[in-house]
Amino acid sequence: MNLRFSILANYVSQFYVMLVSMALVPVYLHEMGPEAYGLVGFFSLLFSLFYLLDMGLTPTISRETARFHGGALSAQAFRQLFRAMSLAFAVVAFLGGGVIWLSSDWIVGRWFRLDAIPHGVAQFAIELMAMSVSLRWMGGLYRGVLSGGERMFWLPTFNALMATLRFVGVLVAMWLWGYTATVFFAYQLVVAWVEFVILAAKTFSLLPASSVIGWSFSPLRPLLQFGMITALSSALGMAVMQVDKFLLSGLLPLADYGYFSLAVLVATSVMVVSTPISTVLMPRMARLHAQGRVSEMLSVYRLSTRLTSAIAGGGSLTLAFCAHPLLTMWTGDAQWAHLYWPILSLYALGYGLWALSLFPYYLQYARGQMRWYLLGNLMFLLIQVPAIIYAVPQWGAVSAGWVWLILTALYLVLWGGVVHHRLSTLSHTVWLFRDVFSVNWPVLVGMMFVGLLDLHPQSRYETMAYVVLVGGGLMTANVAWLAWLERETWRTWLKPTGKTT
Repeated sequence: MNLRFSILANYVSQFYVMLVSMALVPVYLHEMGPEAYGLVGFFSLLFSLFYLLDMGLTPTISRETARFHGGALSAQAFRQLFRAMSLAFAVVAFLGGGVIWLSSDWIVGRWFRLDAIPHGVAQFAIELMAMSVSLRWMGGLYRGVLSGGERMFWLPTFNALMATLRFVGVLVAMWLWGYTATVFFAYQLVVAWVEFVILAAKTFSLLPASSVIGWSFSPLRPLLQFGMITALSSALGMAVMQVDKFLLSGLLPLADYGYFSLAVLVATSVMVVSTPISTVLMPRMARLHAQGRVSEMLSVYRLSTRLTSAIAGGGSLTLAFCAHPLLTMWTGDAQWAHLYWPILSLYALGYGLWALSLFPYYLQYARGQMRWYLLGNLMFLLIQVPAIIYAVPQWGAVSAGWVWLILTALYLVLWGGVVHHRLSTLSHTVWLFRDVFSVNWPVLVGMMFVGLLDLHPQSRYETMAYVVLVGGGLMTANVAWLAWLERETWRTWLKPTGKTT
């Protein structure tokens, strides 16, 4: 499957998942209450933090699947590696889920600041979360195989179906049995089990035939160095993304944390729109590097940067500019929007910079050299944690947004230059100005023009029109400008590179 169709399929799926999840959040908040929704926000955080136990397994199986399809790995070796990965995933799922389960009483009693929800109800919700995140993370093994094999139509279609069950179906379940945290998380566990079974069945139907495989971790030994560095890098990368939410879950009352989670959820849409590109880009770059086609890999890398900058970077600027009217339209609560729009704006800008700062990581991933990503994330985290612990008690949740924005900007500009200098012939300055910043001038000019008009929508319908017309117009102008700039290169870059399935 060529990149054009793969990226399109992933974008359709990601946008659908994003829209269906965000559209229903105000319903969850209204029906369940802010404190119960705080548990939902913690569930999302817990699922992300669970990947700290990944140990580099997911990116490793995806990369090795891509190398298998590129001819660098035999069917026998790949099946043995898959079996070893299955053992590792099962061990990690059991240990990680067990730790969360056993810690449920401590989390509810010592970490949360509850007012309305009984201790026992919250603890049972945490126990249901433990089983759900274990099953969903186990599915990461099969998603890695499907992604590395570039099954880029089936996988996004399946993701959209699961999102419908997870976000829409739960409303049916709560309508039947009650709008409570217990019903919500019990239903999520059922969906996680269905998701796991289908992913496993699809993956096993696609594995190559092989002779006796055996049960052993020995196939992982040749990948130990790459896997361990990737493990630490992935853990630190996930910690960088989630540590502020984790700290705020204890620093803020659970109801306030629920509101904070809503604002950050909208901001994460910036990462959602960049994910389809990385999902397709990483296995393709790994395959090109394995085939020795380095110049073509760098060409894909640079044009992918420009595409991400136009969509994720332009989207973050648009989201930050429209933060206040967007939250007003979304929730229908002007007072709440007035309090939390700065958090949305700051986190949106930070996520846009973070989406672009991940590109040097993609380069390291393709080359199998992850230590620079590891070191960069470690330095980021060592500054981020004490900064949040110091700032939030004094200046509130908005200070966490400022910490995130400033650190992601420094990471992109400074640390990205270190990686480019060490691992490629690419000029970091040219990359920043030609591939990152120059793409977004239509959004910046549009923001200045709209600001001069000094528009102030009053009703919710006027606000909706403002968000759709202004936000949609800015993003359309940005993407159209990139399409015009790259009109001669799209067909060449997006054509298939070798046989894919």
